[in-house]
Amino acid sequence: MNNPIDPKDIIDQTDDLLSDINQANLKFVDKTNQLVSSVNQSLKKVDKFNAELEKEEQKSLAKINSQTLNYLAKSQ
Repeated sequence: MNNPIDPKDIIDQTDDLLSDINQANLKFVDKTNQLVSSVNQSLKKVDKFNAELEKEEQKSLAKINSQTLNYLAKSQ
């Protein structure tokens, strides 16, 4: 004879599965938040580097312009 399925057992197993799923979701969210934070920090560093690079580029262009104007003035 077959043993009848106890609805309480099914509910308990379902609760356990949902608990496991919720814990996995919390871990996923935590790891995702850590990753986003890390990416944001990296992007801030890249932005700072780009700003410094742009300043140096402007200095170099100004120097080139100055040298070009000096050369043209001397060659006339």
